Amino acid sequence: IDSESTINAGTVTVSLTSELGGNVTTTGEQVYSGAVIIEGGDRTLTGVDVTFGATLDGAQNLVLENSGVTTFTGAVGGIVALSSLTTDSGGTTAIDGGLVNTIGGQTYNDSVTLGATTLLNGVGVAFGSAIDTGGHDLALDSTAAGNISVSGALSGGGELTVIRGAVQSYAGIMMDGFSVMDVTTSFTFQGTVDVAGDVLI
Repeated sequence: IDSESTINAGTVTVSLTSELGGNVTTTGEQVYSGAVIIEGGDRTLTGVDVTFGATLDGAQNLVLENSGVTTFTGAVGGIVALSSLTTDSGGTTAIDGGLVNTIGGQTYNDSVTLGATTLLNGVGVAFGSAIDTGGHDLALDSTAAGNISVSGALSGGGELTVIRGAVQSYAGIMMDGFSVMDVTTSFTFQGTVDVAGDVLI
């Protein structure tokens, strides 16, 4: 599909590559089985369950307004980083592709689950709800200028590694290990920190 304008439909299902040049609004699900390229400007996808079955790329701001599950099966920004990524507070976000790479910030207002060892790389990474790692390692790289904010519990096991982050704030951490590589950062812990293994700060 090569869309240059807004799409309004009941559902959208695409088996091949999608080049999204407009916003997409559905009353039901959106399934993009092939690679997705966001182009031509900032985009908003609104629906109930949005699934990216392969890679997602494009130097644009992407907003997902989804009352169901947003699933990233492949890498996000692995070829061309998104400008920014924002999810709304409804539903959940499943990051299964191991990478989300943005030029600017990443804001996850809904709860997040991981389906693989994951790196989130951007200038500012914010979680408005809980994160369940599912036993997978999570690495956060918010660059020297970006902050990291976790407003819900971060749990599920695995290792949490912070590569860079100017200011870090956590509501609670329940992981197998926690290490910080950026020695210039500052921390705020607002809840319980329960780490089964080593803590390296």
